[in-house]
Amino acid sequence: MRSHFSLIRAGVVALLLLLNIKASQAQTPGWRCVDVPNLPECEDALINEIEDLTIGNVSSPLLVSMPDLPYSCRRIGSSDQVPSLTGGLPWSVGVTLDGLPSFLIGRQTASGDLAGTFQTSGPNISAATYPNQTIHYLYRVSSVEVMASGGSTGVTDLGAATSIAEGSFWGSSLHAHIDLPRGAFSCTVGYPDQTIRVRGTGAVDFDYPVASTPVRSVIAEAIRTVFRTAVRIAVTGSP
Repeated sequence: MRSHFSLIRAGVVALLLLLNIKASQAQTPGWRCVDVPNLPECEDALINEIEDLTIGNVSSPLLVSMPDLPYSCRRIGSSDQVPSLTGGLPWSVGVTLDGLPSFLIGRQTASGDLAGTFQTSGPNISAATYPNQTIHYLYRVSSVEVMASGGSTGVTDLGAATSIAEGSFWGSSLHAHIDLPRGAFSCTVGYPDQTIRVRGTGAVDFDYPVASTPVRSVIAEAIRTVFRTAVRIAVTGSP
């Protein structure tokens, strides 16, 4: 039975590669295709399996490490030996899913939904919990294919993503703390083009807007990673 299934899978993959060649000649890469006369349902069987594997392999809670929140602090009005201090605050976002996420692949776009409880954490980030949050993603078709150890899988990767977010988390702030040497400091905190200025003596406490963080794009990349693993399993049998 397993050898029969392997032959079916090999046939589907071979058909997928053939159709991708035709698509590349027409310069219209994508996933699902227009049915060709006298051929089965294009690569739909394989794409359906990739959808199911992507949904099944999104773990709950989904823990996503964020890029450190950068800061640069300069001492105010003192000639002490520590004139400035730079660094970054590590933090992460955990998503406890309310059931399985949705993930659907069309011809030129793929859509995914995440819904659940979001929680922020980090050594210098106050933990906060936000239930009933959602992100709706729409991925464009990429110009490259998902790679496996033996080369290309023949399946187009997820491209750039746009998103719509709903819930209180997206309008909230990270409450953070920076320990400083003795004296007064002025600090610039935040990601490029999204900085704020704060001051403190011995330490700085501040609130940084979640909307100014790359949460959406980092979670979008986490979904891409799960998708790529699903593609490799569906095509080669190995992640």
